[in-house]
Amino acid sequence: MLARSVLAANPGIALETLCLQEPLPIPLFVSCWDLSDFLKQGGRIHLSMLVEFLAQRLAAYGFQIRLDDLEKLLNAGSCCLLFDGLDEVPTDQGRAAVSRLLEDCVQRFAKNRFVVTSRVRAYTGDTILKGEFTRCDIQPFDENDRRQFLRNWVALLFKVPREHVLAEGTEPRREFASLVRGIETKDRIRPLAVNPLLLTVIAIVHWNRKRLPEQRVDLYDECVDVLLGQRKEAEHVQLGRQVGAFDEHWEQQQYEERAWVRKRFAEIAMHIMSSEGDEATKADVVKLLIPRFRDQGAADEEQAIARAELFLDRQELRSGLLVSRRSHSYRFVHLTFQEYLAAWHLSNQEFDQTLMLIQPHLRQQKWFEVLQLLGGEWARQSDEKLDRYLAWLLAQQGTTIAEQAPVVALCANIVKDTTGVAELKPATRQAYREAVEATLAAFRPRSGVSDKTQLEILEALGQLGAAVKEHLIDATKSGLYAVRRRAIEMLLPHLSDDDLFGLDHILADRSREPIKTFLTALLERDIARTATWLRQQKYFGAKAPEAIVQLTPLFAAHFSSNVIFELITVAFQRVNDDWARQWSLQTLARQFDDVRVWQLIHNAATKDTSQWVRRMACDLLIASLNCSELQRKLMRRDLDGYWPWYDLKEPITSARVTEAAQRFNLSVDEVRQQYEVIAAQLPVELILEWRQGH
Repeated sequence: MLARSVLAANPGIALETLCLQEPLPIPLFVSCWDLSDFLKQGGRIHLSMLVEFLAQRLAAYGFQIRLDDLEKLLNAGSCCLLFDGLDEVPTDQGRAAVSRLLEDCVQRFAKNRFVVTSRVRAYTGDTILKGEFTRCDIQPFDENDRRQFLRNWVALLFKVPREHVLAEGTEPRREFASLVRGIETKDRIRPLAVNPLLLTVIAIVHWNRKRLPEQRVDLYDECVDVLLGQRKEAEHVQLGRQVGAFDEHWEQQQYEERAWVRKRFAEIAMHIMSSEGDEATKADVVKLLIPRFRDQGAADEEQAIARAELFLDRQELRSGLLVSRRSHSYRFVHLTFQEYLAAWHLSNQEFDQTLMLIQPHLRQQKWFEVLQLLGGEWARQSDEKLDRYLAWLLAQQGTTIAEQAPVVALCANIVKDTTGVAELKPATRQAYREAVEATLAAFRPRSGVSDKTQLEILEALGQLGAAVKEHLIDATKSGLYAVRRRAIEMLLPHLSDDDLFGLDHILADRSREPIKTFLTALLERDIARTATWLRQQKYFGAKAPEAIVQLTPLFAAHFSSNVIFELITVAFQRVNDDWARQWSLQTLARQFDDVRVWQLIHNAATKDTSQWVRRMACDLLIASLNCSELQRKLMRRDLDGYWPWYDLKEPITSARVTEAAQRFNLSVDEVRQQYEVIAAQLPVELILEWRQGH
């Protein structure tokens, strides 16, 4: 956007999207990998080398500039230097050296703007930039981001202004609404829509099919098709009026080529799954492809290597499925595609051979999603294959809870994914139900399963992380405090923001510690959203107000006293437990000397539906007055100086006056006089029966 503004001499573009005012800085893009390679060739690391590199890069793009003129621009603060891919610099020492060079650049040319990007995993130790750099973590798309992106996408698709997309009764609105609904209502699809590329792929699938597939394997299959260019090729045929479109041989050739490419990607996916990391070295991928290109007619290994390298380069540009890192290694653009292609590869092997391949990985987190998707692929092929797979998995359960829980969780996920697609035989379904009752059903309230056993199941599931998210959420509803708290701790690292803020049932937990853990996690994720979310909650459990109050020091670090007051007030008004509401009212009075608190207490004293809240309000009001010990006792329900206080909704009767006179050895008139004094001080009405007749 900045470059467009500068080149088009239109500052409005940068102002609207980047909030930059005139004069606009000149954007200078710098690849940290290219910079490190340049520094290595020079044999030294000095700021003058960076300036020389900048001049060379500008010249390469047709912008000739002398070194002294470039330095003048930098000294004047006329530039915005964009250093991309600090993580792509080879070795920890190399990244640290480049970081120090960038710090020197900032110090020397301080008037300019500087942006440095890096993957989080490489931004550690001495690589971390010192000085006035502010770290900003790029977040995945949230629901609002997805809506904004899809609205723009539909506008481009239908060639209408963005503001016309939501016009009533129009095709763009129907497409937009259907697409948003298809993503936001499906827990399996939404996590995939985290960036522009993947959201675009999903949007194309929706446009082609007029809906999103119900089954994950169908969606992933279509997405891979899109990324491999099958849809784009069809569009090109139509637009280009290619004669080949009428040639059955040409069509078959195109299909066979695409099928061959998919198989190669699937083999690469299996190779990465079978290794320890999430990448494969270029040498390993080329080695994997050499036999395939020899089969296709490469004269020798050297030619096969050349073809393999060309294939990788072209596919990275064409499909975007595989991306390179420093040109030395490859990974899939999203883990989901790696897992799906590995599952697709396994589903097309001999059945027994596949079972032998996956047996060592049944309880490994890395493989859980692959094994689940494998069930979906076999369900698409036949009922028999799914049934054989489930029966085999159930036979691999093992004897201990730690062995059984991960396998049963895998079976449960497969059954959920394939419902309505394939049928299990009665014997397999019965074995599955028995396995669930022995493990996952332990988290049901009043299951009778001990906390020790539940925690063992939980720890076994916890090793699988996000893959068993739904089962961990079930554990947060266990009848046992230790299980609920541990389940929340396990869940937090694996939940998206939307998922985390969706766990509102935790506010109804019977113990305050799980609620505190949950609220602390919300604050760490999104402070502003936490405040809004709490305001919007319609129900708070009995322990929620107490948890909120105990977190006041943490809240105070993020919120004003007004916001904290509002949150405690909301909890007081929306909790159904009388004790919790009394406690909340008392806490508000102690922590906030505010006219709003006393107005709340005044209303509660006479208008609250709970007599116990009214009595607590009376307690707080009497405590705020200059009352004698006798007057305090007169306002206790039992005239004894102990809880509870009187309910101000009830009148002070003649019978009560007589009883008080006898207890305190006073005349009836003296007791009435004391009540008159109290009534005169109270800011709310104290109903005196003897006044009612006047």
